[in-house]
Amino acid sequence: ALGWAVEIPNLDSVKRGLVQMRKIYNDGPIGFNGLALNTKKPPLDDLRVRKALQFLMNRPLLIKKLYFNEYEPLTSYYQGGTYENRGNEVYPYDPVGAVDLLKQAGWAAVNPEGYRVRGGRVLEFEVVYESPLTERALTPYQEECKKAGVKLNLQMRTPADRWKSLQGKEYEISS
Repeated sequence: ALGWAVEIPNLDSVKRGLVQMRKIYNDGPIGFNGLALNTKKPPLDDLRVRKALQFLMNRPLLIKKLYFNEYEPLTSYYQGGTYENRGNEVYPYDPVGAVDLLKQAGWAAVNPEGYRVRGGRVLEFEVVYESPLTERALTPYQEECKKAGVKLNLQMRTPADRWKSLQGKEYEISS
């Protein structure tokens, strides 16, 4: 999947100097990856819960470990373009801040499995995605959430099924 970083440098033609690897910069649109949160579904309707989930996303670690430090975190849907929102708030990786926000939102109690509970309900979400490549980034996020007491259930679906759930707003979190 990441042949540009792992396989290409080991090609015989590269090792012999017949082909050289070069970084090319351009003004093309920047690709992005992220999570869509369905704010119509409680407790995602609580801004504190949404912010806590953002605080648990360790983007610097993901960029380092999965993407060989070749990416930069984006702060806008239209990063670097005319329509970039330079006023977007940047949420750093902050697991302590995440736990504080969850407690403020009423998710202070923790069950024997280590998950936060309120009114008998476990703080858990289904995260739908459509590619095994996405799972590589979701698994470390799932682990960070578990440390804070949030249960993420990863659910791989076909692209058509995921798109249908997005259009019908039948999802909690979608990659």
